[in-house]
Amino acid sequence: MSLNTLPVIISAVGNLALGLFVYTRNKKNELYRAFLFLCLILTVWNINILGLIIAPTKVFAWYWAKIFAIGLVLVPPAALRLILAFTEYRGKFEKQMLYVSYGFALFFSILNLSGLFVSEFFKVGNQYFPRAGLMFQLYILNFILFIGYSMLLVFRKYNQTISGIKRNQISYFLMAALFTALVGSTNFLPSFEVKIYPLGNMATIIFTSIVAYAIVKHRLMDIEVVIRKSVVYASLTVSITAIYAVIVGVFHGVFGIARFAQGSLLVNALAAMIIALSFQPLRNRIQRTVDKLFFKDKYDYHKTLKDFSGAMTSILSLDRLLNLIVNKVTEVIHIGRGCLMLWDEETEQFRIKAGQGLRKESFDKIYFTKSNYLVDWLEREKRIFNREEVELFHEGKESSGMHSEQQKEFNETLDKLKELGSMLCIPLMVKGRLIGIFSLDTKMSGEKFTTEDLELLSTVANQAAIAMENAKLYEEMREIEKNLHRADKLTALGTLASSIAHEIRNPLVSIKTFTQLAPRKFNSQDFLDKFQTIVPEELQRMETILNQLLNFSRPSQPEFYSVSVEEVIDSILSLMNTELSRSNIEVIKLYDKDVPQIRADGEQLRQVFMNIIMNAIQAMPEGGELKIITGLEQEFVDTNTSAFVAIRFEDTGCGIAEENLYNLFNPFFTTKNGGSGLGLSISRRIIKEHNGDINVESRQGEGTTFTVKLPLN
Repeated sequence: MSLNTLPVIISAVGNLALGLFVYTRNKKNELYRAFLFLCLILTVWNINILGLIIAPTKVFAWYWAKIFAIGLVLVPPAALRLILAFTEYRGKFEKQMLYVSYGFALFFSILNLSGLFVSEFFKVGNQYFPRAGLMFQLYILNFILFIGYSMLLVFRKYNQTISGIKRNQISYFLMAALFTALVGSTNFLPSFEVKIYPLGNMATIIFTSIVAYAIVKHRLMDIEVVIRKSVVYASLTVSITAIYAVIVGVFHGVFGIARFAQGSLLVNALAAMIIALSFQPLRNRIQRTVDKLFFKDKYDYHKTLKDFSGAMTSILSLDRLLNLIVNKVTEVIHIGRGCLMLWDEETEQFRIKAGQGLRKESFDKIYFTKSNYLVDWLEREKRIFNREEVELFHEGKESSGMHSEQQKEFNETLDKLKELGSMLCIPLMVKGRLIGIFSLDTKMSGEKFTTEDLELLSTVANQAAIAMENAKLYEEMREIEKNLHRADKLTALGTLASSIAHEIRNPLVSIKTFTQLAPRKFNSQDFLDKFQTIVPEELQRMETILNQLLNFSRPSQPEFYSVSVEEVIDSILSLMNTELSRSNIEVIKLYDKDVPQIRADGEQLRQVFMNIIMNAIQAMPEGGELKIITGLEQEFVDTNTSAFVAIRFEDTGCGIAEENLYNLFNPFFTTKNGGSGLGLSISRRIIKEHNGDINVESRQGEGTTFTVKLPLN
């Protein structure tokens, strides 16, 4: 045995193993049986070549070939049978061609057994080759005819096929067949005394490997991806070789030949370290360059979806998030129809919550239950459901041995998916639990989804599932907050039962006293003056308390419209001008001219700003300064930026004790005589309903600053 025999042995064993592997996947399928038959024929052909390599004499080679050259003779009909099974051509002419091919194979087999197929063998190097006599030349012509016809059938099938997966399978067949035909022809050339190393036996194992992958693995890597990766790694290999050459050249030039030879181990170690450190950055750079130069469209939409994938997690509105996902993905990949289905706890069904390009009736008509074939498949496989792939799989398995009920459920699922225009169903998984299904149609361009597309969509789906779960949790949290707010109101109203008695008792006592004295002192001018002064004031005080109480308890919804914050503040200052002058308070307005209008409830904002300004007036009984500053601010969350209008009210009053700051916005908390403690609590509720924020900073003896932030959008 020599090294020359190693490729032949590997090819023979490999072909046999691949044939048996594919056959055991589905023994009843004609495609799988045809593939096994071809692999057996190629194995026998390789055994024939092995014997010609190890043959000690011409006579041994001649007798060996009489037995095992049957492998070579049967290659054309075996290849044609495989192609007919794969292309599903079952016409009369195709069958006749297969019979003719078997007829020629029988003819050449008889010639071979009788010793007339090859009359002489001659040795080139370590191997014997048959001399190309008349019959051998006729066989080569027969070989070219039927292999060419087989290739023609594959080309015809490729042009007729619409299915993306099927076209991808056929492209693999074409690639393997063209490669094998070109390389395999080298085995015939030495028979014509052309000095070339025969590579046909090695080509057969490559052919059967590719075809086996195409038959068994429906979700194939796209040929374009193979080319991309080949270009990338070829470029990477050249770059690494160049780096090594530069390092060696530098050491050679600096240290000279003698020292370089002594230090070659050190040079190699240094080169290995530099290459290891630069490998990943260099690979990424080459990948980006190749994508931009040769696959710009795919590069752009891949980059867009990757950026979008990270941005989804910052969106907290579930409805907005669902529509954004469907619209963005279908727009970027150019897909006509798509929808998102989420699990509905009430109906216990996966129902459409957002869609693009669907009829309205589909939203209510199409749904999936837990027992549905699609849902069961997604929960079990946890990967993308490709309708074409699954249909091909079931065709290959001859309905997979399903029971009638299972087959019915499978067919109903396919009908629903076809009505939805769904080619891909991407599972939305959270902690191993299926929470939704992302359905997508085929690309409008007719291009198939590549392996990279599927990986990218899986990444987007994973991010979307997390974002949707966060949005659902946020909505639940908001609902809990509302319930807690209602509970706080009920608690506050309970507390009010005792507080209101005290707040209203004093004005009621005054009014009662005056009404009791009225009959006796009705003619007293002094009494009437006091009555007209005190009673209206006490009634106004009672009305103010009751109004504030109603505002606190009323679950009002803000009515949003375009509002200028500065105009709202100016209207309040105009109304309170007399009070501000009487209190000797100077108002300084520092408005940012770039602040735009916002959507808000102007009346509610007026109530908030009035409460804050009134607090400032009461905090400066000796007079002071009130600065009102407006401006734009930005907050950064992950990769997203949110813009706010910030309004600051800075007074130079007495300030607030640190221990009181934590309770300042609590209902009924007040440090002022006669205060209700509801003003700031109501203000906070209003700002929260505007998706804004309000906070306070204060130092006793120095002053207080209230900051209100309202979102631009």
